[in-house]
Amino acid sequence: GNDGILVGGFEGRGDYNLRFTDMPAILLEPLFASHPQSAQLLKSEGGQQRLASILCDSITRFFPNGGVIGFSVGHKYKTSSPNDRGAAVYGGGTEADYAEQVLEKAKLLLEAIGKPQESREIKVMQGNEILWKQAIDEDAMVKWDPERGILRIGDSAMDVSG
Repeated sequence: GNDGILVGGFEGRGDYNLRFTDMPAILLEPLFASHPQSAQLLKSEGGQQRLASILCDSITRFFPNGGVIGFSVGHKYKTSSPNDRGAAVYGGGTEADYAEQVLEKAKLLLEAIGKPQESREIKVMQGNEILWKQAIDEDAMVKWDPERGILRIGDSAMDVSG
């Protein structure tokens, strides 16, 4: 790859379902299904929800005005290879089946949003309960200071340092 980015997929494969789109497109392959820890995350409800949430947050951040998003499971539903399910997942199952579960969860999260975000919001949560939230500038730098337990929000790197 080029600086960690693999363009065109492994050995030139992997981007065919994106090559001819007339819109922004994402080919999502966040884990190695054959790796035991990745497989454990992918197979768990909490792990799937985390992956779906990251996907939803990324989409809403970079497409703040909304629009149409097309999800493709990748291996599944191909007319050229109807039995393709991708890689075997460590401990059982297939890559495509778990990917489809993550995409279904992301779809539900995106549908629940309603109108596009007008501002970036910082939330303090305990479990699923929101304790505090505040709208901030969408371009503001945000930095967590773990030693003092302070979240710094500023307009530039200098505003959040120290």
